[in-house]
Amino acid sequence: MQGTETHRSSAPIWPDPSWRFTLFDGWSTLFSLGSLQAQALEATLRYQVEGLKFLKGRFEQDLRLLNDIQSPDHSTDIFDLWSVFWQNALLDYSREGARMAEVGSSIATKMAKRIHQDEKILAENIATQSIGG
Repeated sequence: MQGTETHRSSAPIWPDPSWRFTLFDGWSTLFSLGSLQAQALEATLRYQVEGLKFLKGRFEQDLRLLNDIQSPDHSTDIFDLWSVFWQNALLDYSREGARMAEVGSSIATKMAKRIHQDEKILAENIATQSIGG
């Protein structure tokens, strides 16, 4: 085994602890992710609040229907009460569906604007580090 040299790599096996991934600023990335999670939580809670408001109104109408049916004044027009109740219920559900779609659209618009802002900041940071580095 004469003249045999072992090949040594100049790169260390473990990265240098002082090395830093300069492409992304850790704090701004962490803040951006936290903001994204907060917006997602806000959207979820907003959907729940809107849904519960709707259900509260529907349950109050359900109770009103039951009280009207049990009332001796409305004993002859129960079919009319029932028909009007379901007509109003279907209209309410269709309106609520439209409102939820509107809420979802506004949330998606906010989210898209936020992602676009983060994208601009990231591009600016990359450009600054490329020029400076």
